[in-house]
Amino acid sequence: MIRCLAFSDRGMELARRIAGALGGSAFRSGDPLRGAEWTKKYFSRSEALIFVGSCGIAVRMTAPLLRSKAEDPAVVVIDERGRFAIPVLSGHLGGANDLARRIAGLTGGTAVLTTATDVTGTFAVDSWARIHNASVLNTRRILPFSRKLLSGASAVLASRFPFQGTAPAGIRFTGMDSEDGNEDPDSVPDAVLDYGFLPGFPPAGGNVRGAEPLLLVPRVLTLGIGCRRGVSAEQIEEQYRKFLEHTGFREEAFRLAASIDLKQGERGLLTFCQRHHLKACFYSPDRLRQVTGVRSSSDFVKEVTGVDNVCERAAVLAASSGAGPGELIAEKFPGNGVTLAAAAMHYAPDWRDHE
Repeated sequence: MIRCLAFSDRGMELARRIAGALGGSAFRSGDPLRGAEWTKKYFSRSEALIFVGSCGIAVRMTAPLLRSKAEDPAVVVIDERGRFAIPVLSGHLGGANDLARRIAGLTGGTAVLTTATDVTGTFAVDSWARIHNASVLNTRRILPFSRKLLSGASAVLASRFPFQGTAPAGIRFTGMDSEDGNEDPDSVPDAVLDYGFLPGFPPAGGNVRGAEPLLLVPRVLTLGIGCRRGVSAEQIEEQYRKFLEHTGFREEAFRLAASIDLKQGERGLLTFCQRHHLKACFYSPDRLRQVTGVRSSSDFVKEVTGVDNVCERAAVLAASSGAGPGELIAEKFPGNGVTLAAAAMHYAPDWRDHE
């Protein structure tokens, strides 16, 4: 949710206009909450906060609430006449720079960008990651990556996925299966784009060949879950940890959890999904039977549920979209009254909108 705060009648008119165009809501300081109280209430509950007023007010109100660039919302300030839109917090990861551009486009004003990569037209990896639905696990590595490009040096990106389009200046590739774009197969990567642990590069703490790379994890995996009746969230959690260790997948890569509709009332399953911020999807036996490409089958499961495999079929179905069918990448992993499987959504990263 985008929320706007104004401090005057003129500012409130502009706040309503911006909120209406962006699908947000507008508030007036003091009606009923004063500005600092309003900011404290909505800071962690908003995608973005827009202050119609002075930068000083926004800085004073948000400063006590700051946590990290990975958690803070976008904060943009715009003057009451709509002449200047200034991103003051979370310019790239939070999208404040892009939001400032949108606001300036609405008001006919100017977006005032001060981040070095924007000023110089250099590739901003954190902004690119946000646009392409990839989490940045170690944000402290953003600065060394960007510093290389800003100095005119090259930065090496290792990726599980082939890229579309032409890479920005200074970006080279390594660690790709495809020969296309595999410009530097022997270089130590400065960044890794993968939903698991790319061979030769440990999860954290660096490696024998160099410092820890910037870790970019696209949220493209779905978790298929089959379970006995009455299973607890703790049982699923224990099996999930074993599954992650077995597969090498990163927890941050999972976007959805899926199962058969017979399980949509299972409290343990629902609690597990809530804890991990996974949207839960449930499918009928008829829809699950139509899924192809599964590798496991159980007569017992078929007798109970009407389909021979729940976790694999559910994972693949949840990962399917108009861009293509889901791909089963980890077959049934049973234990503890739970079966888990994983599928990958279609993911085709490219270099658009990297300015």
